[in-house]
Amino acid sequence: RTTGASAEAIARISLSGDQKRRLLELIEASNLLEFVRALTPGSRLPPDFFPTWIRKAGGYFPKLAQVLSVRADLIHDREVLEQLARCMEEMPLRPTREVRDLLERQAWPAAVCDGVGEGLNAGTVAQVNELTLPDGRRVVVKVAWLDISRQMQTDFRLFEHAQSILSALRLEGEQAASVAAMFAAVGRNEAAVL
Repeated sequence: RTTGASAEAIARISLSGDQKRRLLELIEASNLLEFVRALTPGSRLPPDFFPTWIRKAGGYFPKLAQVLSVRADLIHDREVLEQLARCMEEMPLRPTREVRDLLERQAWPAAVCDGVGEGLNAGTVAQVNELTLPDGRRVVVKVAWLDISRQMQTDFRLFEHAQSILSALRLEGEQAASVAAMFAAVGRNEAAVL
């Protein structure tokens, strides 16, 4: 099932297996069409629409929100810009155990991993936790989540096909061109993001 999209049109887009899976996830589970329509002028949104949608979709979308939140040249609705800016606030923290497990897989000494404490802040691909070193010094450790990085890479590759995807979602003309320009603006920042 593809909400508001032609399954046949989506199947014609030349995508890798990961990209197809991600696109279907975005269309079906996250309702990509609703997100794209919300970016267009004149849409009426609940106050938390973008922060909720962005966190649910994950991957590239928190970074998309960050870039678009300062692009009044692309998005002329102040409310939409404000919601996009809020998307980077209070990103969900992963449990301390996951931070320890990641550090252990990267061959950090067990005594150091045991000192991982509370999560302090989370961003799009990483988070910062307290860390008490074996000698008692308190520092912080920043870990990057490889699964999120891989998902972002898939999303960047996926949205190279933005115009075809938007057509499959039955968005064309000026509306599609405007949204495609937004995806392209983020795409130009891929190296800095990853």
